[in-house]
Amino acid sequence: MPTDIGEHLVGAYLELACGCNVISYDHALVGEQGDIDVLGLDLENQSAYAVEVKTHLGGLGGYGGQPGDKLRQQVLRSQRFLETGFPKWTHKYSIWSPHVTPKMFAQVERAIVDLPPVDLVVNDWA
Repeated sequence: MPTDIGEHLVGAYLELACGCNVISYDHALVGEQGDIDVLGLDLENQSAYAVEVKTHLGGLGGYGGQPGDKLRQQVLRSQRFLETGFPKWTHKYSIWSPHVTPKMFAQVERAIVDLPPVDLVVNDWA
């Protein structure tokens, strides 16, 4: 499947604002179902970024009403990957979505509260 425009936007941000030298889109996880939407590596500072990008026009959702649980699993998969592949690096996690309702935002926050810090990049409250 081709990389969507939202993933390209995040990749550009990781490159230009975060100094990532390596950007991988739809990065497959061996032994796991799923992928990391955008993986960024800052080789100089040994920082790894795992980003889930949800650019659905109708807003975040579409997971049988359970986007929080789905996103939690995606972050946990990313965490396992980064801790295994880059154990001594700094790990940064984020979820980007241009349209998240306050109710959905609260659901996602509850689902990730006990995980490593996850930046929620949300730029529209509907």
